[in-house]
Amino acid sequence: MDDNKNIYINSWEVGEIWEHINLGKYLKQDFAGMLAYSLQLDKLKELKINIKESKIYKDKLTSRDIINVKFNWGKPKNKMQLALINNYFNNKKSAEIDNIKSEIEIQKEDCLKSCKNIKQENVVRNYFRIRLQVELRNIRFINNKLNEKYIKKYNYNNSAEKLREELYINGFSIIYKDLISTGKKDDKGKSIKEEKETTIDYVVLGRSSSKSRNGLVLFVNKKKYKDIKRFMRMGIHFENRTDIDFPSLLTYESLCGSASEGIVIIDPNSIFIVSDVKSVFTNPTNVIKKDDSGKLISEYDENYMMENDLFDGEGLGDISVFQDAGREDKGMMLLRQHMFKDCLFNCNLQQFLKDNCPKDIKYEDWKLEDMFGNRMFAKDIKIITTPNSLKCLKFKDVYKGNKKAGTIIVQMFNKWKKEVNKTDNKFFIVKSEHESKRGFNDKGILNQASYQILNSLGLNFKEMQQLSKFEVNYIKKLKNNTDTYIEYLKENANEMNSNLMLADLIKHNNKVLDTKIVRDKRKDDIESYINHVKRGKIRVNADYCTITQNGKELLYHSIGKLPLNTNGTLNYDAWKNEMILKEGECYSTLWDFNKEYVCTRNPHTSQSNFLILKNVYSKFVKDYFNFTNNIIYTTAINNPINRVLSGQDVDSDNLLMFNVELMKNKVLELKDYVVCENGVEKEPLNYTVCNRDMAIIDNKLAKSTRNIGTVVNLGQLYMSTYNEEKSKEEAEQDKDKLKELLQGIEIATILSEIAIDQAKKTYDIDFEEQIKYLSKCKYLDSKKPLFFQDISDSNTISKKDDYGEYIHIRPYKTGMDYLYNILNSIDRKPRGGKAVDIVDLLDSKINETKAHLKQKNGIIKNVEEINKKRSAIESYYSKRLRENKRLDKKEENKEKYTKINEVVAEGMHIIRKYKIKPETVKSIIIDVFENTIECKCKLELLNALYKANKEVFLSTFKEEKTN
Repeated sequence: MDDNKNIYINSWEVGEIWEHINLGKYLKQDFAGMLAYSLQLDKLKELKINIKESKIYKDKLTSRDIINVKFNWGKPKNKMQLALINNYFNNKKSAEIDNIKSEIEIQKEDCLKSCKNIKQENVVRNYFRIRLQVELRNIRFINNKLNEKYIKKYNYNNSAEKLREELYINGFSIIYKDLISTGKKDDKGKSIKEEKETTIDYVVLGRSSSKSRNGLVLFVNKKKYKDIKRFMRMGIHFENRTDIDFPSLLTYESLCGSASEGIVIIDPNSIFIVSDVKSVFTNPTNVIKKDDSGKLISEYDENYMMENDLFDGEGLGDISVFQDAGREDKGMMLLRQHMFKDCLFNCNLQQFLKDNCPKDIKYEDWKLEDMFGNRMFAKDIKIITTPNSLKCLKFKDVYKGNKKAGTIIVQMFNKWKKEVNKTDNKFFIVKSEHESKRGFNDKGILNQASYQILNSLGLNFKEMQQLSKFEVNYIKKLKNNTDTYIEYLKENANEMNSNLMLADLIKHNNKVLDTKIVRDKRKDDIESYINHVKRGKIRVNADYCTITQNGKELLYHSIGKLPLNTNGTLNYDAWKNEMILKEGECYSTLWDFNKEYVCTRNPHTSQSNFLILKNVYSKFVKDYFNFTNNIIYTTAINNPINRVLSGQDVDSDNLLMFNVELMKNKVLELKDYVVCENGVEKEPLNYTVCNRDMAIIDNKLAKSTRNIGTVVNLGQLYMSTYNEEKSKEEAEQDKDKLKELLQGIEIATILSEIAIDQAKKTYDIDFEEQIKYLSKCKYLDSKKPLFFQDISDSNTISKKDDYGEYIHIRPYKTGMDYLYNILNSIDRKPRGGKAVDIVDLLDSKINETKAHLKQKNGIIKNVEEINKKRSAIESYYSKRLRENKRLDKKEENKEKYTKINEVVAEGMHIIRKYKIKPETVKSIIIDVFENTIECKCKLELLNALYKANKEVFLSTFKEEKTN
């Protein structure tokens, strides 16, 4: 068994679990969730969790010892769930009635056999008739009472919040039913199986690290809980303590569960820890804070004292570490270990140390002192990082180690190294940087923007036409150019669609493009792509770059040559002449040097989130760092970059670096917009480390996460209204209106940051109340912009009245609505000419009358079964997303695709068993497309034949190409 594989686990709604516990409803095991390869999974395997291999997917491993629980059921589903309960008891009642009728009938017949005359028979029949009436009355009475009881219970516990609390505190049990072979066979030689029940008791383990903000929670077999929880907390006793930051602990303990791409072995004794350093300076800032009434306001401060962490979450790793990981061609690796999260940048660290060794000391003898007072040989240092990456140091007061080892922080550091040693010094690589896969044009690489970025640029219609020109031309090529469409199909191919089949078939015989089935598919693909672009996903010359900052300062800090003030902050005056970058500068090989570029980071919410950076060459960076095009080196010294980029740090945050002259000119017009700062106080830490308080924290997190979309869209409504007012002649603009709208944008900016940050920090704020305050602005129109049709979760936003007019939307004079109209004006009509019959494209030399009839019927039946199951899955998830706005779309789609993939794989497993011949393939295509055999899933059928045997499928068609 491969130790580096992911494990698939069951993923259920908390409401489904409630039904199982209280109503005995069967829980279908679909293993749609996933426990990614990680340090945590390594430990669970060591603890011998029960892992099984899939019969269909030989490389797919599953386990029931861990499950994922989603907390999305709430009051919106009351009617549906109450109906479900009623149906359950009605079905239960019917089943019991049938059983008692059958039982009494058998007893009656037995008694009638012993009767000697008709009189005795009548007495027997009358007795059993009365008995049946009594039994039926009892069944109906008991079931009605139970029904009432459970409906009351459901009404009391119907919220996800209450169910979370109940399950976190008490845990729960799930009864699994499996068919197990008895070892016996029936008359036909088939194995006889019997149902066996297995009960597993589950307790809450914690958040999955990759889903910490989404609030998806792992529950584990109670038998494994103590060992795995102790492991996650490094064997430190935190239970029932009231003196620690519990929200942060919940986040940091889950770091060992981060999904990983691979591992690298690093001796923790080769890691050199230096203190974190801040740059403190004054900067004009809009501070968002609460007024006396609790309402958020934006307050301008000309001399706001801003603090930037210079090395927040980054580390420098010698190139030998990257070589050991097989990633010497990468500029960074995001690493995880016990309560450790570090973005390690590729550095010629040993070379720097050798170049700066004091002349009177041999390099082999040179020792450096870390922040703990430990002295290390310079030659042994492979990594330099700071306490911001080593999260366990935040809990140094909790651990009681060997006092002789030094201060409490030294004891904690030694404890961490010991725990790392126990894992064979394996550090897990979460990711490295990579370049865009969205293509190139004559100016270079392409990546896509977002609706937030486009809408905050203040573009007019002509400017949006210019910016979207590439996409408009591409959409026209999708319609008219065969090679472009084939490339599109290949780039968007996956196991669940027919793209690869169509791409190969078009290359084999491009006349297939003029068949109705392919014309319809192409039309749908173009419409789908237009809808994608309508969300602001226009491609321009840009790419994502992982941010590193002040690497030179970190290197000099490690050798004790970075001047610090007595409070540990940077002494700017003593260092400024040594700086390789000034404010407004960067180093990147993505674009040419000595030019200016627009940069921004997601989440992008306002005009003040744009940067213009001049790309300057640095010999120091070139000599000591091994960066790719997708790394950008910046400085946070006396520079508000961290705040401009929405509170960025350097633990793998990235920005979009645009090489677009139009965007640069527009951002230059926005230079007077002032950066925002979060001035909201953090919530007092009054939590106890226990499951009850964990439920309170996670409920609060789930609540704020659900509000992210609402806040972002509200910010976009403010932005669109602001842009519309700004589009007027200056003399006609309402200055008070603009001021209030801009303050609303600034407040929405900070609110969205707080919501995103809630996984590890809690703030003294009521989100719903703040959203209400923002929504009451007198300048906001009840009708939303046109582009809200593609970003809003509302099911009714596109509704029209009896006259065909939109009820809830109208066109705004704002960038995104201009894009919406530009895309809607594109001609979608399909290629002209009469459609070609696909049957006419089949090879006439193949004799379809020699088809294998049994194979033919079996293939069609299995394809229809696949399609039926697939449609049911898609319908189920579509309904869920439509009815419950609390759901995380990304997670829902991930589960949906996992289930569809399983269905397709099961069906194809059967189809591939057939040794299909061209005669059978041709016969199937003729019968289905000439409607001799009814089949509603023709495209899926062609794809199944292609997957079953690509060469045989293609050979069924004539090889032909036309211009």
